[in-house]
Amino acid sequence: MTLKFNDLLVKAFLDWPQEIDLNPLVKGGDERYSIKGLGQMSDAISKGYIGTSEEVMLRNLHDAIYEVLHGVAAYTTRIKISELRPEAIRIRFERRLQNALKMPELGYLSEDIKLVKRYFSTNEK
Repeated sequence: MTLKFNDLLVKAFLDWPQEIDLNPLVKGGDERYSIKGLGQMSDAISKGYIGTSEEVMLRNLHDAIYEVLHGVAAYTTRIKISELRPEAIRIRFERRLQNALKMPELGYLSEDIKLVKRYFSTNEK
């Protein structure tokens, strides 16, 4: 498995529909909202990686994509997955991976921690 961010992102984008309908937007009070079906879609995509060697990378990456989609939904009703800004996804993805390194209570396996460290050494800026 390649650990270069751009390669991981290309792989992750292939798991999502090319275009995503962000309707209906369900208001929850204050400025909170949800998008009907988006969480379930993300969970179904991520679930396919449970128990695989790619689990720590792809599940965290899909969660980061979900976060960006959720933010975009406040401003648009449809979006092509390829139009998401890679840097926005990367920031969220790497924050999640940093948490894996800093917070043992999250329960990541030692092989996952090694993979995360390899990711960061491969993607040094």
